[in-house]
Amino acid sequence: MIFRIDGEWYDLSNTIEWRHPGGDEILRRQSGKDITHLFYSNHFGRFEEKKKRIEPFRLKAPPEGVELCHVPVLKPCSALYLDLKHQVSEHLKQRGISWRHTFSWRGLALRLSCLLVCACAPRGIWSGAAASAGVLIPTAIGSAIAAAYGILMGRTTWTHAHNAVHNPARMPEVMRRLSHFDLAGLIDVWMAEHHAHHAFTNKDQDPDISWFWPFLRYDTVAKQGGGVGALVRASVVYPLLLPFMLVKSVIHAMAHDSQGSAAVALMLASSPLRFGLDLLLLGPLNFGVAIIAASAYIVATFVATHQTIENHCASSGDWMIDQLQATNNVAATNKFWSLFCGGINCHIEHHLFPMISNDVLHRIAPVVQNFAETHALPYHGYTTWPQLIRSHMQLLTNRRRSPT
Repeated sequence: MIFRIDGEWYDLSNTIEWRHPGGDEILRRQSGKDITHLFYSNHFGRFEEKKKRIEPFRLKAPPEGVELCHVPVLKPCSALYLDLKHQVSEHLKQRGISWRHTFSWRGLALRLSCLLVCACAPRGIWSGAAASAGVLIPTAIGSAIAAAYGILMGRTTWTHAHNAVHNPARMPEVMRRLSHFDLAGLIDVWMAEHHAHHAFTNKDQDPDISWFWPFLRYDTVAKQGGGVGALVRASVVYPLLLPFMLVKSVIHAMAHDSQGSAAVALMLASSPLRFGLDLLLLGPLNFGVAIIAASAYIVATFVATHQTIENHCASSGDWMIDQLQATNNVAATNKFWSLFCGGINCHIEHHLFPMISNDVLHRIAPVVQNFAETHALPYHGYTTWPQLIRSHMQLLTNRRRSPT
């Protein structure tokens, strides 16, 4: 575990005297990289004290054979960011809010129930027997349950995969081992790529702006303008978000993750059996319904969280302010919408405090919004989902350049 913080290199590869309280998996996956932004964003404070703990492992010279691909240029933890961290921390303490994530088995139980119902539902639609109302109605019910299964699978991406990417040590060992199969190795493949997204949101080093390359790059659309062509391309590629997402994460893991080869091998080994099981239990029609539902859910809850014209602005030089500029919320204080979205609708708070559970982000959203308004900082909070989608469409069709 060799990494850089604030320009200093540390080597914790062979030490037994010190262990990271949050587990060492993220550090292992970030070996050879600058983790300055991760260090500051994932802790509330006492940064000098934390760096003193690892001072004995500081290297006198940069390690040989290590080339940094991405070097932070923004101020990682300004006085403003420290003030916001203090306010949020006090808000949580005063209200007795537990902010560390607790992984639940309920989602898996619901998905298994959907699979069992679909496995028992008639599939006569393929043989023409659906002309009988006695078969058509149960088949329609089966397809509706398959759609629910797909939505629950998409939600698991946020409640389990996404939270495990940021807090892997919080996931019980049995659940983590099961997730290797249930999520087809997604946590391991996604981890390094998603951390890069957090460190460089909407900047050139952010892998998410090129999710749909070569068909669509959001930064190019923002700088050069969009139009009907961009809207048509988006309409074609958005339903294919899942394969694009997986391919992008695989490529990034192979290139930038010290354990990427093993993670990709796990995904390639588990995926055929994992999706084959769904295909067997759901049937071809319902399997297709589930895939469409999962893709639609992820597109609806995530694709616009960073992609409006206002999100593509000239850098402020301050990492916290750039995160506020580049991120959107939608119905942040609506606990029912947060429940449906797995908390991902409070995306501003998630980027500023990635260590906080998605389940409680709506509890700190008013604090962050008030802080932004007090200091005249950007805060893109949309009251409803259609408002956010309209802004996203304006990015795709805009004929004017963003102020980058």
